[in-house]
Amino acid sequence: MKTAYLNFKFPSEGITGDSDSPFTTIIPREEYPNKYGPTTDKIRLGDTDLFAEIEKDFLYGNECVFGGGKVLRDRMGQSCGHPPAISLDTVITNAVIIDYSGIIKAYIGIKDGLIVSIGKAGNPDIMDGVFFNMIMGANTEVIAGGGLIVTAGAIDCHVYYICPQLVDEAISSSITTLVGGGTRPTAGTRATTCTPAPSQMKLMLQSTDDLPLNFGFTGKGSSSKPDELHEIIKAGAMGLKLHEDWGSAGGGHAPDIIKVCGMKNVLPSSTNPTRPLTVNTIDEHLDMLSFCDMQMVCHHLNREIPEDLAFACSRIREGTIAAEDTLHDIGAISIISSDSQAMGRVGEAELNALYGLNKRVEAVGNVRKLTKLDMKLNDSLPQITADPEKYTVTADGENLTSFATTYAPLSRNYFLF
Repeated sequence: MKTAYLNFKFPSEGITGDSDSPFTTIIPREEYPNKYGPTTDKIRLGDTDLFAEIEKDFLYGNECVFGGGKVLRDRMGQSCGHPPAISLDTVITNAVIIDYSGIIKAYIGIKDGLIVSIGKAGNPDIMDGVFFNMIMGANTEVIAGGGLIVTAGAIDCHVYYICPQLVDEAISSSITTLVGGGTRPTAGTRATTCTPAPSQMKLMLQSTDDLPLNFGFTGKGSSSKPDELHEIIKAGAMGLKLHEDWGSAGGGHAPDIIKVCGMKNVLPSSTNPTRPLTVNTIDEHLDMLSFCDMQMVCHHLNREIPEDLAFACSRIREGTIAAEDTLHDIGAISIISSDSQAMGRVGEAELNALYGLNKRVEAVGNVRKLTKLDMKLNDSLPQITADPEKYTVTADGENLTSFATTYAPLSRNYFLF
């Protein structure tokens, strides 16, 4: 993390103690973030040209830092005489928190495995401004958050449940919730995110019960009649997957699907194989489809059959891939997901007893009236057109394109992708 020392907003920045005290110490501006992390500075995000400005600092003054010779010691930053019932179990210290509500620097208080408060933690006997439910005592553990950025765990909503090993990869990259479908490494699962049969839904819920993530399962939605769909929903599906491989591509040429980015009842999503457009993206996709000599594994195609090859190539369109970058920038595409191992890298309470589950199973509800306009960000609704011949895309009459990049930020030094 690189810090740009700009726009300090505290008039006494870098001063500790009372201004008229002989014990007052002035800390150089460059030294303060090294000790306590950035305050109301702007910090550069990795090797990007993006800067995040901390809007509020709950820590400034009486900062609590753990370590040899530092503040979090008995009767200093750590209070004395507060039993476990009223002190925190764990505190993440000096964390820069970035989420949709803003960018702040604060302590994160954890009690009984749950985040109970975000603000100023410490010893209320000698420190000002300590939140009443953020007391640090002898029973409090510390996680050092200095120099780190804390965000909410990610939700990946396009996951093929091919093998359990993907859970390790997901949690290692800060994904805490997986939504998708599948049963095992079958042709259907490798191509579409569907868990079709009620018996398979039961087994998938049971097999993920001990894994440390949240899971949502989608059933197959490709049916002209509702009876089968009712059964898979009763078995535990949180949604239904409509996929062209099962005959669900409604009307028109393939690029037409990008028009949903302008509809308020749709939350459109990209998957990371096409993000961002680089000089290698098109060739890489052809390689991914051509998994081995005869079989294009992702959608169970045969490269020796001209129609299959044409189908595969029709899914790789530089024009629409380039447009996706711009649609993300203007907030018309709301989500990005992994595609897991394909081409990327609703139950009731009785289900717990019926299936023998330990995890809580909750139904998805009260979403009928929610639309894209209810999102805080990424709620743009442009009028989108797609040329079926040239694959060019326009939004409100403006041609959307982007240049293929030769370098992707956060991809080398930081291993985010």
